[in-house]
Amino acid sequence: MWGGVAGYRAAEDKTVRLPLRGPVAETVKDILGGLRSACTYVGAERLKELTKRTTFIRVAEQE
Repeated sequence: MWGGVAGYRAAEDKTVRLPLRGPVAETVKDILGGLRSACTYVGAERLKELTKRTTFIRVAEQE
């Protein structure tokens, strides 16, 4: 998809807070897309494997 993100993909970048809008299903779809992308990057076939193949770092602040 040109100029946007395909329906099965999640945007990758800085996260910002926005007012609530649209159906919850769209938000869930975005979260699932992000998890799929993360699993692909690290070679995890299941969510259980994600924590074994990564090191999570908590980010307190983004500009």
